[in-house]
Amino acid sequence: MGNMQKTSAFCKVICAYIVIMIFGMLISNYFIVLNKTTTFWLVNVVGFVIFLGGYFVIQKSINVKALLLAIAFLLLSSLTLLFHSDHLFDDAKSIGLNINILVVAFSLTIFCNNPSKKELSDYDLIIINRLILLIGFASTVYLFLFSTFSFSSIFNAGNIYTVALRSFFDNKNTFGIYSLFSIISGIYLIFKDKYKKITLLLLLSQLFSLIISFSRSALLLLFVFLFVFMILALRTKNVFNIKEKNIFKFSVFVLLSITAFILLFYVFNYRFRDFVLRAIIRSDFGDAGRTNYWQRGVELIDFNNLFDVIFGIGWSELNASGYSYLHNIYVEIFVVGGLAKIVFYLFIVVYGFHLFFIKRYNKSLAELFGLSILLSYLLYGFLESQIIFELGIAPFLFVLYIFVIPQNYNQSEKNEF
Repeated sequence: MGNMQKTSAFCKVICAYIVIMIFGMLISNYFIVLNKTTTFWLVNVVGFVIFLGGYFVIQKSINVKALLLAIAFLLLSSLTLLFHSDHLFDDAKSIGLNINILVVAFSLTIFCNNPSKKELSDYDLIIINRLILLIGFASTVYLFLFSTFSFSSIFNAGNIYTVALRSFFDNKNTFGIYSLFSIISGIYLIFKDKYKKITLLLLLSQLFSLIISFSRSALLLLFVFLFVFMILALRTKNVFNIKEKNIFKFSVFVLLSITAFILLFYVFNYRFRDFVLRAIIRSDFGDAGRTNYWQRGVELIDFNNLFDVIFGIGWSELNASGYSYLHNIYVEIFVVGGLAKIVFYLFIVVYGFHLFFIKRYNKSLAELFGLSILLSYLLYGFLESQIIFELGIAPFLFVLYIFVIPQNYNQSEKNEF
């Protein structure tokens, strides 16, 4: 009992923020006091302020480079708003989207801070990943208890969009991406947590949730993550201990076996093949209108106006056009912030690679996960609009693995908790 592990203050702040964001989605979707958008933004902003305050109470310092990044972002955003301020207060969503500007600026002071005081221990990472996985399992239970669906409606629906399974999340893509991160957390815990059998059962439940979310972008991201992680793990030394190496080898064997079985089943079972083509690949629906979103977004830019090209049109202008999100990070950043924001975020991505290749790469399994997620995120950006540093559970989970853990992780020698 004397050797019982304790969670750090920063771990508690991270866990509290995750819970608050989930709570925000739950009450905004099902227990609306104000309108849905106002409730969502209000709860998330309060949660972010708590997270921000907790972080600075713990660290008591701001990196000058991170502060300069925040100031640069505010300056670029202010220049955009200077010439596109007609729709700033049109509705709650417009106001919320512009609050994101301040959120991103403050986020940069946290997530690019690279503090000298490393707060997160191995046990903290176990606790954080357990929480993510357990919330994912809770969303699956919630889905079965409160959603009006049947297996026949899932597997026999002519139009899979009519099923729209999302649990207590905003939409099926958010449900899918959270299920994905629950799977990633489960994989991490398989290596590091002593409760491997329970973790495996929870992980399988999340794989089921990801499949029935029918989020093609989340499914693709899972495949990319697993592929990148396996390649990096095979090329990396001193990340696994002997027991973890055996787990990794067995996992690769199981994964390849399951993949081979699914491919054979797809080839020889026409009903399964029909289900995959209709419900998962959805060839009849193509890209689900994404190219129309991208084209419409680019058309909002006046290419004869150099200012629009350099600084974009801003969130309010995009929202006023009827296209709040463009299902493509790169197009959305260009439309909202112009070439200047593209260059800015490119610098942030380079900084992310710098964390792994220059400072921390090859040192731990957690950081190997972070690098795999970063590389996967760059591909995922062509399909969805989860821009890092903004409010929301999905952007935060990307940032958690790519920036927070690498910069705040203090690795120990102990491997299981």
